[in-house]
Amino acid sequence: MTPTAASPYPTDTLGLRTNRACRNCVQIKAKCVPVPGSNSFTCQRCHRLDKVCTTPAPVPRHRGRNKSNRVAQLEERINNLTSLLTSTKPADEVPNQPSSHAQQSMLTPPVSIIHDPDQPSCQSSSHAKSACRPPPGNSASNDADKTTHFRTRLPPAIEERLFSDFRTYMNGYFPYVIIPPQVSSASVREEKPFLFRTCIAVACHVDPPVQRQLGEELFRHIGERMLLKAEKSLDLLQGILVLISWYQCYNFYNPQWMNLLHLASALAIDLGINRPNHSGPWPPVGMVVDTNQLIHGKSVNHGCKTSDERRALLGVYYLTAELAACFRRVDSMQWTHHLEDCCNALLAADEYTSDIEAVQMVRLHRMVGRYHDGSVPLENVPISTYARCVQDDFQRFRKDLPASLDGSTRFELHVLSHEISSLEHIMSSGVDTALARAGALYTCLKRVGNLIDCFTKFPATRLQYIPFMIWIHLLHAIIVIAKLSFLEAEGWDLQYVRTSETSFPATCTGLIAYLEAASRQCQGESQVPSPVSARFNMSAEKLRQCLKWYENKIQAEAESMASTEPCVVRNLPPFDPALEGFFEGFDDGLWADFTGDFGNTGMQF
Repeated sequence: MTPTAASPYPTDTLGLRTNRACRNCVQIKAKCVPVPGSNSFTCQRCHRLDKVCTTPAPVPRHRGRNKSNRVAQLEERINNLTSLLTSTKPADEVPNQPSSHAQQSMLTPPVSIIHDPDQPSCQSSSHAKSACRPPPGNSASNDADKTTHFRTRLPPAIEERLFSDFRTYMNGYFPYVIIPPQVSSASVREEKPFLFRTCIAVACHVDPPVQRQLGEELFRHIGERMLLKAEKSLDLLQGILVLISWYQCYNFYNPQWMNLLHLASALAIDLGINRPNHSGPWPPVGMVVDTNQLIHGKSVNHGCKTSDERRALLGVYYLTAELAACFRRVDSMQWTHHLEDCCNALLAADEYTSDIEAVQMVRLHRMVGRYHDGSVPLENVPISTYARCVQDDFQRFRKDLPASLDGSTRFELHVLSHEISSLEHIMSSGVDTALARAGALYTCLKRVGNLIDCFTKFPATRLQYIPFMIWIHLLHAIIVIAKLSFLEAEGWDLQYVRTSETSFPATCTGLIAYLEAASRQCQGESQVPSPVSARFNMSAEKLRQCLKWYENKIQAEAESMASTEPCVVRNLPPFDPALEGFFEGFDDGLWADFTGDFGNTGMQF
């Protein structure tokens, strides 16, 4: 059939082309089927409707922008950022830094620079992420450079500053990973790149976007090196221990605390430092050896040979024991003669004074472990006997402490927290008289007050450096006061607990004032909000919501007593599931009732 009109598109060609659809079929998105026949240049639809069957001209493909120009732009941007960073004011003029910082750490610029108040930080922008990637061809091999996959590159001056901050203000809180003062940062970066990177990440709390990016790269590094490449090194173990200890920096967006702890325990086993040097005859080569290597791989070491290995093993025991006391469902490492030998070897070597604190902390957990392992059910022991055993053990432990730990606030805080945790079991026991129960619970309440006093002795400028477990101990104490404030037991005077100096409202009010004062002190004279002060203000706001929860519960209790109807909570906001995570991690017997009622505040984050 002859078409009745010419094509309105001058660029089209008449007839069909191989593997191409005609103009009319393309416009209505219909399938273009040629008319049967070897010489047919018309589709069935155009033939049926008597239309001109033309094929549109192919659309030219546009290539991307010139890559060489793009690389030049990125290089120029990096040079501009570097020049801006190196020209910033020194550290002693930067807000949120302690006044003594100028004498104890290097004078280097802050981490992040914001060019425009209306624009995001340069470290968090997509251009900066592209610029931070290492240029192709710079890395020789994976074995020669284990940090090539760290895409975030900070200027050397900033790395020195952050590493100096960690050594000066943070390392003393965790004595199980020691960075010798005579060792330079360049040596640590070369010999232990992952530990160096972890120290920089946990010290970068003044710039949350950069810290988040550094943390994500650390997790990626762990997965790649341990799971994909089966790497076993003391560098990895020490870095993971540091990452666990300051986990509050990453807790709110990447909950991997338990996974990191399990990886640290497995790495200690794979390194072979969890058992003593083998002195007896070796087993025959065969199925036993093959099976052991199949499970753990080939051991790097056989026993602890250095002080760093002993500290790392004791650090794994310390962290698992801490979580066993708080989470209940987590099993601590089994105490062995090898752990005792590691303690004795560290004390005999007498390399650092912090080794004394590390050993005593481990021995404290060994002592309190008997109250948490469930080997002796509390229901079968009189309360008076149990409380007397707890008090005698802790009194003996304090008496035998070395003189170097006298007056140590953070060590006494740990001791008080575990004494509270040991006495806390009395709430669920029904054995013995009401007087014995009341006496033990009042001792527990007194220890809670002592712990709050210890926490408020920390200088406000050092709160940003304390590790995660200290915050856990503080939260544990707040929950214990809340439970004691509503404990219904014979002989327990709720009126006294609710009006004493250690009452829940008085404790929360005092902590709110302390955190707000710390926030103002971190802001300095300029009173400009910073990420550090914002964290303290957020914690103070959470404590205010705790007070609202307490007031609502007291009001509901008064209404239920005045009414003849069953207890019904009226006129309270609905449950907010976001609040449940505030006390997440503690066992049901400790926090379930508290968090269920705490949601009545209706707080929104």
